[in-house]
Amino acid sequence: MNWNKWIRQAHRWVSVAFTVSVIATFIALAQEEPVVWVSYVPLLPLALLLLSGLYLFALPYLARWRAGGGPLRRPDPGPRCGDMIHRLCRISPAHGLIATKVIMWSGVPRVSGGVTRWSSAG
Repeated sequence: MNWNKWIRQAHRWVSVAFTVSVIATFIALAQEEPVVWVSYVPLLPLALLLLSGLYLFALPYLARWRAGGGPLRRPDPGPRCGDMIHRLCRISPAHGLIATKVIMWSGVPRVSGGVTRWSSAG
């Protein structure tokens, strides 16, 4: 078994241990005279879950980086605004009219009051 599969399997088993320790903590604290130190028992499996989970989360990004693709790639933006307005006009003239009234330039969409507005400042 390679390193990544071993960590994935260990992460699964530690999650089972964490669940059991949380249940045991609830039972121990529900007693008439609760033992307070028992509440610290789930912290060790939780810390291990944090470390292994962060590693597993970073695996796809590390693989892409090692392959030379860079840290992240931007997705294809899709059709241009003019193409979109043309398609909306074919669907319904009212939709095309609404689309042409929205100010469009390269920027970030901002929704306010149910209307999407485009602005260069976020």
